[in-house]
Amino acid sequence: MSDDFYAVLGVPRECRAEAINKAYRKKALELHPDRVAPDLREQAHSRFVELGRAYSILSDPGRRAAYDAGGAVAAGAATTDAAASAIFEHVFGSPLGPAPPFFGKAGLLLGLAIAVDAIGVCSFALPVIGEFFDVLWAPASAFIIRSVFQDTALAGLNFLEELLPGLDFIPTACIAWARQYGRFVPKWLHW
Repeated sequence: MSDDFYAVLGVPRECRAEAINKAYRKKALELHPDRVAPDLREQAHSRFVELGRAYSILSDPGRRAAYDAGGAVAAGAATTDAAASAIFEHVFGSPLGPAPPFFGKAGLLLGLAIAVDAIGVCSFALPVIGEFFDVLWAPASAFIIRSVFQDTALAGLNFLEELLPGLDFIPTACIAWARQYGRFVPKWLHW
């Protein structure tokens, strides 16, 4: 485990609290053990706990000052698995609690996902010409899914479903959105 918490979060020492929060949100979604391949879970779990440890110190002004003055031991930097999960739930919300505000980033990304899938389905309206436009749309939609949702598997699936005739009905962008944000939708909204 690293004792350079700024390096763990990927922020400079003189950064503001907003940069720490933003860096934690990005890295926590990347390293969450539920979001990585099964063979990488153990490594992601240890990095996720380390990330929670760094965030718990640097997000608290008093503990950050103690860390800057005397290091990890002075700041009381012990973080367990349960504490790392509690920090994650505090920042992102619990799967049992309310979903993130859907007028924020999650809602905008859902709208983008619906638009990407809707454009792909438009080829059914013009059977011959539509498939020609699908050839042009396939790399663009795959790029959007890969860059916005960081999901290369679904980007590849999207590329194939756009190129193969008759498969445009698969909502790959919406599936990518659900893989990223679905766990935060309260249980009472699940069907």
